[in-house]
Amino acid sequence: MSLMPARPARKRHFGAGGASPARLPLGSLITTVSDGTMAEATSPGVRNCISLALMAMNGRLMPSESHNLGRSGDDLDLEYARLPFVTGQAPAVLVRGSAGHNDGLMSTDPASGAGIALMAKWTRNVDWLLANASPLTGKIVLATTIGSLVGGEAAYATSVNAAQKAYITAKAASDARIALWDAWPLYNHTNCTALSPASDGLRVHPDNRGGWALAFGDGVHPGLFAVLDGLVTAATAADMQTWLDSNTVNVDADTLLSGGTTGSKAGTIVPSGSWPSGKRITNGMTNGSGVALACSVIDQAGFKQAVASASGTPAASATVTMDDTIAIPLSGSTPGQFFAPAVRLMLGDGIGGGAKGLLNLSLSMGNFANIGNTTDQSAVVTGDVPAPIDWIIIAQPNPVFGSNGPMSGNPSLTLRARGGIAQNWEATIEKPRLFRLYAAPRTLPLPLWKAPGISVNLMQRLSGTISNGQTIRVEPGLWSGGGLDNATFITRRIFQGDITDIGVGMGTELAALSGATWTWTAAGLTAGSSLWLDVAVSTSSGSVTARAGPFAVP
Repeated sequence: MSLMPARPARKRHFGAGGASPARLPLGSLITTVSDGTMAEATSPGVRNCISLALMAMNGRLMPSESHNLGRSGDDLDLEYARLPFVTGQAPAVLVRGSAGHNDGLMSTDPASGAGIALMAKWTRNVDWLLANASPLTGKIVLATTIGSLVGGEAAYATSVNAAQKAYITAKAASDARIALWDAWPLYNHTNCTALSPASDGLRVHPDNRGGWALAFGDGVHPGLFAVLDGLVTAATAADMQTWLDSNTVNVDADTLLSGGTTGSKAGTIVPSGSWPSGKRITNGMTNGSGVALACSVIDQAGFKQAVASASGTPAASATVTMDDTIAIPLSGSTPGQFFAPAVRLMLGDGIGGGAKGLLNLSLSMGNFANIGNTTDQSAVVTGDVPAPIDWIIIAQPNPVFGSNGPMSGNPSLTLRARGGIAQNWEATIEKPRLFRLYAAPRTLPLPLWKAPGISVNLMQRLSGTISNGQTIRVEPGLWSGGGLDNATFITRRIFQGDITDIGVGMGTELAALSGATWTWTAAGLTAGSSLWLDVAVSTSSGSVTARAGPFAVP
């Protein structure tokens, strides 16, 4: 049985996806938490099982505002501190991925005092998730911890895995929300060498082969995709294109019908054939032997597809990029809104097999966060994609802040070809689009920027030069809850005091902003004092005020 569906024929019809009454509806939100072995920033793109599984879900599950909380080096205590920011996003599906590796959970005797204490932390985190999950969370996927070549795992990991499975199974017997995902057999001390090239010496972070196995299984043990697939209403990629047309706030529902086939073609070896007007394809491959990139535009019923086919052997690893020549404007965007790019990608060898010679892929949108990665990780890997894919890829949604709205960006799909390896692949893109998510309130507003490890770029803060007469901009930071815009950020109040004024409303108020006003011309500042920023958010789901600071006045 193939890991993924075979590449569909050129002409397609939009059949109805079968549905089970017990399954979650299309477009349900998902949030995941894990340590760095499954975190997007550590193992992105075709090396990351969570990203791969979501790509294959075709938008049937949509990422929440911060859908993959976890970083390399996280331990169980840090995961515990993050859990309120996982459950607080109120996803329909919550995935607790691999955790405990950095504590030594898999390499410690589970019968020893240290092993018992580590297992108690692991179960503590599971219990907290189950007790505090949102009423909107219908399914909770609990994974076992994956392995590596770290010393001690050969002796103890099997016993730890058995204990984790037994614990989850016992919980699931009385909790219908729970789905067990036994990830350890897919990546452990006995198979990680074959599944993960030398991205790190102990194979702690799965590379592309390990990520694929964890996402799609090994023919015996199911991967994450199989677990998620059974939780949500069934639908093909073609079905989901129709669903996205009708059920999302499309800012740019680009169907490649911009008129004509005069798109830009560039590169050291210029692609042949036609490309859609307003679009660009750039061939970064240099010739080793017989490199060619052939393009065409295919008419479908009511839309068009752009197709690129590669052959020959490039002299060095390089990228092939397909993007817009004109940025899509988000002129109506306001702080608190989220947007994401999406595109349907069909990728294979053109005759039913997987793409040959490709390593990674990435989708981004201007300053929007990427999904995937095009870094050349290891000379050991041939880069072949194990099976043909037909995915609607949705990048991590990006929030609009005061400093970057209005926004614009170029949708950019990038494929990385392996140098010195024969290329044999055909990539078809269809209906690239930009759409808004979380337009309606769903739960109490949550200041996600307070979560441990969140990037400084996502923090609630004051930006600009803090000095009298200077323009200071309010950045509301990363929030979840849905329905956020100028109106629901009801006030942004700036206070002056000292570093001890940590409580909301403490200090002397200097400014109160509301509506479309996100900047303040500073006045009344006293050198040596501290500024604090209170942002109040109110939707039909409730009201929250969060304080950020201190910001030093020089």
